[in-house]
Amino acid sequence: ILATIPEARRMDAATALAWVGGVLLGIAIVAFVAANWDGTPKLARFAVLLFAFLGLAAGAAWASHKQRPTLSNSLLTVAALVFAASIGLTGQIFDIAGDPRSAAYGAGVAGFALAAAGRSTGAALVGLIFIALGDFTERQWFAGSESEAPWMLIGAPLAAYLALRWGSTALTHASALAIIYCFAWF
Repeated sequence: ILATIPEARRMDAATALAWVGGVLLGIAIVAFVAANWDGTPKLARFAVLLFAFLGLAAGAAWASHKQRPTLSNSLLTVAALVFAASIGLTGQIFDIAGDPRSAAYGAGVAGFALAAAGRSTGAALVGLIFIALGDFTERQWFAGSESEAPWMLIGAPLAAYLALRWGSTALTHASALAIIYCFAWF
């Protein structure tokens, strides 16, 4: 029976360094933009956000086309984070007041959309985290029927389905925690 089970794919040093490098590159870009944010015109700020998101999504599509799933996954994860940051920064650029819960839910839905588009477990994790942030923002924890239902009731089963379909251990663990929260809410 053990001979019929395929070998589990293990992360090698090059893949781990690529993930660390991608995260550090993302932090460097954010630090550079943040250092020059006030001196940049509004339209240029919005263009930076738009092109960063589109560039990451296009890079993920290219990596997927070239059969590089790890690179595609990491680029879509960073694209989901850039989209989440862009919601708040766009509101700041154009002085738009908004609901923090709606912004978190929008980032969560976008994360799940990017995950479904590119089969990215990292983007699905970002979506699940932002839906959780939306549920816990300005709300009583475990309030039950006294408040509106959390969006996690939709996000947790979706994440569990994607985890089973894609065989993702990290997404399985995160969705299990989300499902436990849903049971506690009931």
